Amino acid sequence: MDYSPIWFLVAIFVIVMAALSIRSWLEEREKVRRDLNYLYHENWERKKKEREEAQEESVGEKALVVQCKFCGRENPSDASFCQKCGRKLQ
Repeated sequence: MDYSPIWFLVAIFVIVMAALSIRSWLEEREKVRRDLNYLYHENWERKKKEREEAQEESVGEKALVVQCKFCGRENPSDASFCQKCGRKLQ
């Protein structure tokens, strides 16, 4: 008996199933990549917004500091003397 046509069909079936399996794996991988990309950018946008809000708050906090006219150090507004050079603040 000659089984070569059957083995040929089995080999084609295995190749087709492997190709479908690889295709399915690639589609799932692409879906995961898109999800991770979305989450990364969503997190990045959230952190960017937090940084901008913190920067806006720090602008308001800048009014709470006094700069020494001798050395340029920023000191708390309630300080009487510079924390760096020790000179009296106005």
